[in-house]
This record gives sequence, C-alpha cells and structure tokens, in this order.
Amino acid sequence: MLLLTELNAVVHDLYDCISFGPGKRPNFRLMRRIFLPQAILINANGAEPQLLTLDAFISSIEANLAAGKFTSFEETEVKHTTEVFGKVAHRFSTYEARFTPGSVEPDIVGINSIQFVHADGRWQVSSIA
Repeated sequence: MLLLTELNAVVHDLYDCISFGPGKRPNFRLMRRIFLPQAILINANGAEPQLLTLDAFISSIEANLAAGKFTSFEETEVKHTTEVFGKVAHRFSTYEARFTPGSVEPDIVGINSIQFVHADGRWQVSSIA
C-alpha cells in the first residue's frame, strides 16, 4: 500500500534525523522538513507533560549537546502499528535507544505515539508523544 510506504519513509527519516554518532549532530534540516512548523513534541515521562514546539525541542537538544550531556544517540524502530483515515494517520512506534554506538542492549525501550497529516502532497509529523 502506497500510503504505508510513504509513512514508513517519514518514520525512517524521523529516527534518522535524531540519531547521530560521536562528533556529529542531529539532522535538524531533515527534522524541519518532516515536521509541520506548528508540530508539538510531548514528553509525558515526568509528573507533568512537557509540551515543546519544534524550535524548543531543537534548542533543548543543542543545549544538551553544548553541555556535554551526551555525545551520540541512536534511536531505531523495532515494531509498529499504523492506522490511516483520510489525511490523518497515527502510529504506535516501539523503539530502542542507545547512547553508546554499537551497544548490544538498549539504554531505553519505549513507545512513541506519532500523529501525521497529509498536506502539500506529503505526510508530515503533526505531533509526537
């Protein structure tokens, strides 16, 4: 199905743009291309959810990199469930994340809830939690 192929490509780009090795940086240009400008990124791991704009999310990554909080990061999708209705799609994306390149065991295993809209002839991320 073409829709799922297109969504799979966006998700591949999503995980690719936030992953980077030592001495490298996330691909913020790609990130800005696959997210809607008004996208919301939600961190629901704390006591209260933290809602960030795309610019605020990028700024927080840049601040953490500048502070030396991490030097590499790799996040990969290991399983997913996707639903599409018209120009709206949702994906539960199970992922593994590693702070050390090549490590066998993931540092984090979680699920991203990703929402997409089809606009300007392509799928874009509207929110992620």
